[in-house]
Order: sequence, then C-alpha cells, then structure tokens
Amino acid sequence: MANIVYFDLETQKVASEVGGWAHIDKMGLAVAVLYHTDRDEYAVYLEKDADKLIQDLRRADLVVGFNVLRFDYTVLSASWPMPWHVSLKHVSLSAVPLKWPLRERCAWVQKVSK
Repeated sequence: MANIVYFDLETQKVASEVGGWAHIDKMGLAVAVLYHTDRDEYAVYLEKDADKLIQDLRRADLVVGFNVLRFDYTVLSASWPMPWHVSLKHVSLSAVPLKWPLRERCAWVQKVSK
C-alpha cells in the first residue's frame, strides 16, 4: 500500500501580523497534522516536533494538502530551509476544481498517486 499522507498546518500568526501574505515564512508553525494512509493513523506535531514532521513528509509516497507548495512548505521553510521539499511528490487540492463532485476529486487524487 502506498504511503499517502494528508497534511495540514496552522500558524502562530496571521498575515496581518507579519506584514501581509508576502511574509508567509514569518507566520510560524503552531500545529501540523498528518494522516498516514498506510498506518490508518493521525500524527500531531508542534513547533518543537518539526524535524520529525519533515522526516515523515519526506518518507511519504505522496503528500496531499491544500496549497501545500505556496503556503505550508513556505511556513516550514523559515526554520527548515528549502529545498527539503523538492523531492516530495505532492498534490495540492487547491488545484482541483471545487465544482467537481467529491467523488471525482477523490478519484483524481487516487489517480495521481499511482
């Protein structure tokens, strides 16, 4: 079974607190969650656990999230400089048209994960 990991994070600060959306890297990691499909379990990471988070992301066959390249990876890049994410295969759900029915969106994720 493929190790597909669903990823989301929340930040310590919002855009207005760091000078706008051009400064995503200054927002800081508050909490991140991964759902590991191969283990059928969730993992929660705080800022102090970010090294483990990045290791788990790098072990994934596919990382699925919403706007992961533009937002989530940029938040993490402040303390863990890129290009650690370059080798990651990822799907950003922000690229999937929301007008698609949920079944079609899920089928698309499964198709690109192969």
